Amino acid sequence: MEKDNMNTQHCRLLPPIANLLVIVALLIGLGGLPSAQMPRAASAAQPPSLAKEPLPRAMLFKSASPPLTAQAAPQALSGNALDFDGVNDYVNIPDANNLDLVTNYTLEAWIYPRTLGDYEGIISKFQTDTTNGYVLRVMADGRIDFDNSKTAVGTISTQQWYHIAAVNAGGTRSLYVNGLSVPLTGTPITVLANTDPLRLGEDYADAPRFFDGQMDEVRVWNTARAAAQIRDNMYHELAGSESGLVAYYKLNESGTTSTAADSAGGDNPGTLTNMTLPGAWRTSGAFGGPKNALDFDGVNDYAQVSGGLPLANASITVEAWARRDTMDTFQMIVSQGPASSNHGLHVGFRNTNVFMCGFYNNDLYTPAFIDTDWHH
Repeated sequence: MEKDNMNTQHCRLLPPIANLLVIVALLIGLGGLPSAQMPRAASAAQPPSLAKEPLPRAMLFKSASPPLTAQAAPQALSGNALDFDGVNDYVNIPDANNLDLVTNYTLEAWIYPRTLGDYEGIISKFQTDTTNGYVLRVMADGRIDFDNSKTAVGTISTQQWYHIAAVNAGGTRSLYVNGLSVPLTGTPITVLANTDPLRLGEDYADAPRFFDGQMDEVRVWNTARAAAQIRDNMYHELAGSESGLVAYYKLNESGTTSTAADSAGGDNPGTLTNMTLPGAWRTSGAFGGPKNALDFDGVNDYAQVSGGLPLANASITVEAWARRDTMDTFQMIVSQGPASSNHGLHVGFRNTNVFMCGFYNNDLYTPAFIDTDWHH
């Protein structure tokens, strides 16, 4: 590479990619990685959960109207979760018409199982015999039970955080762990409207099974959420006014507060039962709060680093979280120099959906990614 030509080029981040970018780290020579908070519940193909860091050098943001901005995020969390002792702790939410969901609904929660036992409730409106309410619970062998359909043995284990989302779409059940679809087997129950309370941390009051561990960000929807909606929202706090959200427990209270506030309008607060305060309120390790990302329109949005990067005769690492909105087009994450010159660096997706790192004719490729998921 020719040093003079390289250093006079600008470096652009994501010139024509329609997606969200959480952080781009460019390492030159022996420089270290910028500090970043990685997802606390690890999994392949997760959306990113990186602490926002300033991009290197001065940034000039150019875009079409309206201006390119960071994706809006709700107010920051206090970072708490609720700890259940596995003996008799639960949160009781009285029956309400908007909680009687039978055909289309989604149940979500971040959980940290300390131990695992059979039929220990995460979210349950199945509290008495034959009432057949919806239920999400864990099993001793690491399976997850959703309305009596179960995942494979060892789906989850103890001592780590998981995001669980369970969807009923007109009788078809789906389950997601950390944003990834997990197969279910078995015949689900026919869910009925009932007068049972909704409970967090307990299932079936007639012979209760209590959850042992921590819980955070519990959400109940009256719609069947799509996989993309689940992944796009699992790592940030919601506003509470989202369409279809009928109950939402951020579980950010502290001290001697004995009520779990419902942030979806406040109609369904929960009462902490048998829980020792203030010890039941713990610092959360679920996802650490809302995250910002840049959204690029795929037309002419980009962020520019003034002066370019000194890449000549240097070792380099390019690192980013990125997600495309569309496929089958050229979408560069980082670009420096003209495309027709081997003086330039081009990192991103080709129109064949392979991921490339290229210096014009000296390109490296991965297999094609036929998806619009997050990739690191």
